[in-house]
Amino acid sequence: MLGTGFVLAMLALVVPTAGVPSRGPAIAPAPATDGPAAALQALGRAYSDRSLEDVGALLTGDFQFHTTDARMASHFPDGIARDRELQVVSGLIHGVTRDGEVVMPAADSIKVTLDGLTEGPDPEHPDSTGHYRLVAVRRFRFDIRLPDDRTFESTSALHVFHLVRGDAAVRVPGQPGNANRWYIRRWLEDVDALVVALGNVEGDCDRPRPQPVRADSAEGGGPPPKSFRLNRRG
Repeated sequence: MLGTGFVLAMLALVVPTAGVPSRGPAIAPAPATDGPAAALQALGRAYSDRSLEDVGALLTGDFQFHTTDARMASHFPDGIARDRELQVVSGLIHGVTRDGEVVMPAADSIKVTLDGLTEGPDPEHPDSTGHYRLVAVRRFRFDIRLPDDRTFESTSALHVFHLVRGDAAVRVPGQPGNANRWYIRRWLEDVDALVVALGNVEGDCDRPRPQPVRADSAEGGGPPPKSFRLNRRG
């Protein structure tokens, strides 16, 4: 998924529910991804190129996106699956029109910044570290410009991606199952905010509250800001 903020929450709620099936065909051959980090770099390029096909080619059939944005989380408590994710991406890239009225114009440009990547074993598959990997991105950011010169800037935040090798992935038609291909099966947005939110939930257990996750290899490791700004240029 793209990140937090009003524009993306609105897209998730206004785009038509009919559209790309969750295990429908990958519209284009998957970009070359010879490792987990390469798959994330390919994802960034796919958004920057405004290529819905390339984004879809990188997501597994069982892909899930999890957000800390209350507007989206209340509508998608179990996460956003591949079909809905691609509908939102399509709305961002191509715009959304309803009853002849433009609800959301197509983005003029999309810039993605990924910085401070840390790779490790996927804790959900400790016995298959060669097939499942986890990558933490200390600073993940979207900069989106619309035709009317409005810009949406998501501030840098820690995002965590679960990746799977092609020969173990739940693939859609058109996605190669080679061992040198990697796909994204889960995307956790703004993990620091998520952990803090979970720590604030009251329960019956006496367990200590979890602390925010930190990506050890990132520079300038202070907690990222959580705001989302709308600026009008000129």
